Amino acid sequence: MSSDVKTAKKKEMNFEGGFTQRYGAFIFLGALALVDCLFVKKFASLTTFWAIWPQCFTTIMAALGMTLVISTGGIDISTGGIITLGATLCAHLYINLQLPLIICVLACLIVAGIIGLFNGFIVARFNVPAIVVTLISQMVFRGVAQVIPGGRPIYINYKLLNKIATYKFWAQGLPIQLLFVIFFTALFVFITKKTLFGRQIQAVGENSTAAKFAGINNFATTVWVYIISAIAVGFAALVEAGRVGNCNPTVMGVGSEMDAIAAVAVGGTSMTGGKARVLGSVAGALIMQLISMTVNYCGWQTSLGEVLKAIVLILAVCLQTARKKS
Repeated sequence: MSSDVKTAKKKEMNFEGGFTQRYGAFIFLGALALVDCLFVKKFASLTTFWAIWPQCFTTIMAALGMTLVISTGGIDISTGGIITLGATLCAHLYINLQLPLIICVLACLIVAGIIGLFNGFIVARFNVPAIVVTLISQMVFRGVAQVIPGGRPIYINYKLLNKIATYKFWAQGLPIQLLFVIFFTALFVFITKKTLFGRQIQAVGENSTAAKFAGINNFATTVWVYIISAIAVGFAALVEAGRVGNCNPTVMGVGSEMDAIAAVAVGGTSMTGGKARVLGSVAGALIMQLISMTVNYCGWQTSLGEVLKAIVLILAVCLQTARKKS
């Protein structure tokens, strides 16, 4: 093998990252699932497998969008606000104003897209730190969501949205959320691996200055990433509101952004930008859900689950830092 070919392969390996960065999330997910199957009573069942997907659907969708955002070197803390406002707006229009479901769904997605446009525009145009912009959005839009119904929950049981979001295929109970996960995961993998836009996203995250000199429109790329992320979260909000049968603006979406960020970090996407690892983010989201389910099955306090998630996140970030230094 010629030296040029060896050099090219070495660069490719460096770009793709090390073994742990590429497969660490899947190994940890398999190990965690194995431990649960061996030591947690009634965990190893088809019922448990089907139950995972509806419960972690919001985290997966938020993690998919967050993967693109973090890949550009940004971050989005407004996820919880988008979920709360999108679900509340849809429920208010659907239940209180009796508008057709399709109009309510479109209104939710459009509002989510506008929030993403606002976040991306401020970050890209004025170079304001993304964590500051999106944190402000989180606070503002969560407050707006509480104003719409007067702080009271809106119940949507036995309505069309509820029936769609809780629909199960076959007698075994395959949830519709699993099909959504497969579709959107495939879509985001295609975007990041097979499109020019996906390569531009990762180029901006690797080195925004070099990307600019290479002819990439950093502004447009950043704005579109935040829009796509917000719309993905808006769709998740619709499904989650329908699944639980109500929309409580005071608690809905709380902590969702932290689970999404943790999922992306555990999945191997660098927190400073670069290579987007979509499948790793999905595995990371499943890890977050398995931790919560393990705590619940064992009868431990819910707060312990948050502590365990924080530990996993810290370890993932520390491993990323160690890899960069090496």
